Amino acid sequence: MKKIAWMGLLFVMTIGLIFTLMGQSGSYCDFSDIERSQENIFQAGTWKNPDTVPPVITLIGDEAVNLTVDDSYTDAGATASDDVDGDITANIVVGGDTVDTSTVGTYIITYNVSDAAGNPATKVTRTVIVSEEEPDPDTVPPVITLIGDEAVNLTVDDSYTDAGATASDDVDGDITANIVVVNLVNTSVVGTYTITYDVSDAVGNPADQVTRTVIVSEELEET
Repeated sequence: MKKIAWMGLLFVMTIGLIFTLMGQSGSYCDFSDIERSQENIFQAGTWKNPDTVPPVITLIGDEAVNLTVDDSYTDAGATASDDVDGDITANIVVGGDTVDTSTVGTYIITYNVSDAAGNPATKVTRTVIVSEEEPDPDTVPPVITLIGDEAVNLTVDDSYTDAGATASDDVDGDITANIVVVNLVNTSVVGTYTITYDVSDAVGNPADQVTRTVIVSEELEET
């Protein structure tokens, strides 16, 4: 619109100049004077193309931020620049969700800005995810405790009932019922037998194996 207005003004001033010169010198008109006058008019006016280029917002930091409950959080912000207005970071409007690290959820922060000509930048966003704190991984194995002696001496045909063992885990608690016992004691046959006790906790941490030795011997004859 400005350009059209200036062209109209130029036209009117040129026509007026022609009639003025003709009035001063009869029917003769020096068109070089008209050209010089047009140059002066163009130089006096400022001809600019309209500003149609939007500014650009640049996010500082990551587009996605992961937090755990009660973490502290300060948004890193963003910058904005325009081809005409330059640095317009101060004009950025930050909106969207207010991050509450005490509440689990997904929060979207928005950044908007426009230049002096009203061209809006493409909106930029940051996603902040607040999650429950994950517990430390369970890496501690359970412990087996033997009930009774580690070594038992029997004679052939003695009766034998194993005393067993208990097992506990720092996370799972009492897991005695999960103990796997391998007991091949045969008191009718002389020999040395090893009973084994094994167990693992819920995440698969194995306890150190515990064993009991059972020795079956011939009955000594009285002399």
